Amino acid sequence: MNRALRSRGEASVNAKRVLRILRANGLTLAPHTARRPGRTHDGIVVALRSNVRWCSDHLELRCRDGAVVRVLFAIDACDREIMAWSATTTGVSAAMVCDLMIACCERRFGATKTPHPVEWLSDNGSAYIAKETAQTAAPLGLRLLFTPVRSPQSNGIAEAFVKTLKRDYGPPRHLGRRRDRDAAFAGLVRGLQHDPPALRPAHALAPRVPQPECLNPPRCLSGQTGCTPPVSVSARGMPSASVRT
Repeated sequence: MNRALRSRGEASVNAKRVLRILRANGLTLAPHTARRPGRTHDGIVVALRSNVRWCSDHLELRCRDGAVVRVLFAIDACDREIMAWSATTTGVSAAMVCDLMIACCERRFGATKTPHPVEWLSDNGSAYIAKETAQTAAPLGLRLLFTPVRSPQSNGIAEAFVKTLKRDYGPPRHLGRRRDRDAAFAGLVRGLQHDPPALRPAHALAPRVPQPECLNPPRCLSGQTGCTPPVSVSARGMPSASVRT
């Protein structure tokens, strides 16, 4: 503006005076303090009936062989059933989310369209906000909902499932290969589908988890002292037990 005024031979405007007038009339923006305001989580994610709100999220499981398995799943906000899931060693794409939506509709309604609008709650990941995902969700009868930025509590059902899965079966000491992790996740899903109210992944997956070898070797406890007496080798090479007093 001052350049235009000078070209016409007119007096320029003092920028500080303009800022002072704007502040006096409340026309300036709030100063940036690099602090994000907290959000009160007073909403309810849990639905009172099934097939009202579906929550989706994805997680990463690292194996001892260096492979990273990314699991995408969808869970009902009422009965907590894992309706569909998929795993890959590459990035989660919009095509995977679209296939997951179709699988959920086919499992719950036996068709490729819901009889009533169903909410699809997810975060703001690139696979969920993609144009292809929105174009697929509309014909299926799904209404896309997204959590606020940096607010994982808004999708607490999916986040709780991720935390439980990583806490019980995510550490590398349990499963060392990719196919073992895929089989374990499939067993967990089957257990939750057979007994949704229990919501005990450890009970559902315990019979199907391959136990690692030589991680926790069994110890033979004696009934008197509560520990195994140390075994020492005698001069003749024969083992002999020495009891601690």
